[in-house]
Amino acid sequence: MSLGADNAVCKKEFVEAMRAVLDQMTPPHGSNVDPPSQANDNLGALGTAVFNIATKDAQTWSDQSADAAFWHWVTAVQKWIGDVANAFAAWSPAAAADQALKTAVLAAPLPGSPPGTAPTSLTGEIK
Repeated sequence: MSLGADNAVCKKEFVEAMRAVLDQMTPPHGSNVDPPSQANDNLGALGTAVFNIATKDAQTWSDQSADAAFWHWVTAVQKWIGDVANAFAAWSPAAAADQALKTAVLAAPLPGSPPGTAPTSLTGEIK
C-alpha cells in the first residue's frame, strides 16, 4: 500500500486502529472516532506526523557494510543475466522446438547490457 500524497492513509490507519480498540468496550464506542469529532481531528494530526516522518524525515540507504548479502545478490544476478544472454546467443539447437525457443528468447525485449559493475550503495526516500 502506498502512503499516498498526503496524510489520508496514515489517518485512516489510526482511525481504524482506535475504532477497533473502542469497539471492544461495552457498549462499543468506535463511532467516537467518526468525523466530525475532536478524536477524528486528533487522529488526523497523528496521521500527519507519521506521514511527515516517513516522507520528509526518513532516509533509506544501503551499502556493502549494511547489506552485504543483498549487494552480493545484485552482483550474482548481473552475472547471471549476462551468462544467460550469451548462452542463448551461442546455442545452435537442432530440433524445431528448441529453435523456436531460442528465437522467442532472443526476440524478447532485453533491458540492455548490464552495467560494468554492480552499484555499491543506494539512497532514497519513502514516497
